[in-house]
Amino acid sequence: MALVLSHFRFLLTQSDFFPVAVNGGKVLCLGVQDVHATHDQLAREMQAIKAPVHDIPVNERRYTESQVVPREKRQAHISDVFRMLGYAQVDTLDFSEAESPDIIHNLNEPISAELREQYDLVFDIGTVEHVCDIFQALSNCMALVKPGGVVLHIVPLHGWHNQTYFNFQPMFLQEVYAANGFEPTRTYINFYPPYNEWQDKPMLYREYRYGDEMIFQMPRKLTNVCFFARKKESLGEREFVRPIQGFYLRYHGETETPNATDEPLDGRLAAGVKHRLPSWLVRPLLQCNRFRLRLEETLLPNFLRERLHSFRQRRHLNALDRVRERKVFKI
Repeated sequence: MALVLSHFRFLLTQSDFFPVAVNGGKVLCLGVQDVHATHDQLAREMQAIKAPVHDIPVNERRYTESQVVPREKRQAHISDVFRMLGYAQVDTLDFSEAESPDIIHNLNEPISAELREQYDLVFDIGTVEHVCDIFQALSNCMALVKPGGVVLHIVPLHGWHNQTYFNFQPMFLQEVYAANGFEPTRTYINFYPPYNEWQDKPMLYREYRYGDEMIFQMPRKLTNVCFFARKKESLGEREFVRPIQGFYLRYHGETETPNATDEPLDGRLAAGVKHRLPSWLVRPLLQCNRFRLRLEETLLPNFLRERLHSFRQRRHLNALDRVRERKVFKI
């Protein structure tokens, strides 16, 4: 994946979470990502929102140089993107020397002690999905960022077939980061044109909150998750936490949601009540619900059960209309 103008415009809209006008600070970019914008184009986007541009003298500018974007196109290097935003130090990390990263490291392996909690921002736009040991990769991201710093992932959700090891459900990132002490988090779903068809076209970004059910597909679009997480405090030597999927913990009445401020959307009456009850009262409710389902299977003919199921599905989808109230950017 590459940083295109639409992604840059989107990041500028998130200035309360993602600092766009800083003086100092350190960034680590995972991979030496291509940038499909010139220094002048990036400056114009910042000027449009009245953000101060930290201009880079022409003789100091670096340019994207890869198999996809030759240096002759004069597209800005990923490190210059963050220098223009005001960051004092920008490092790149990759497993290979092919594109001249600042740090050579395989994210399948733990990071070295001297890199722990060194960065104000860890920026991942299309890297961790290619790392086989995904838990080690995420653990490394969490360890690299300082307390109070931000990890930002823009990673595949749907349609990136044969190009990645992983396509991430947004709840996976939300629950893994919440379990490891990151709060708050913020998530958007990005609908992305097929590779090399974006040019400067606007893209759609739809806010996603914990428990939302929305369709992650659009015709002729790939889908990304744009996920921000802030580190509350130092993790020290604490081991990486692998959570149990929250949907099933809630289903069995064993836990609350990891983000208490985000109300899960669910059209079922039992589920709506369940989310508001203490866990010790949820088990009897679940037992009653299972007993009701067994009665329906025993007493009702198939055609009546199918109609009842269709009615419940419609009611469930109507309840999900609240998803349409989420923030939407087309930029």
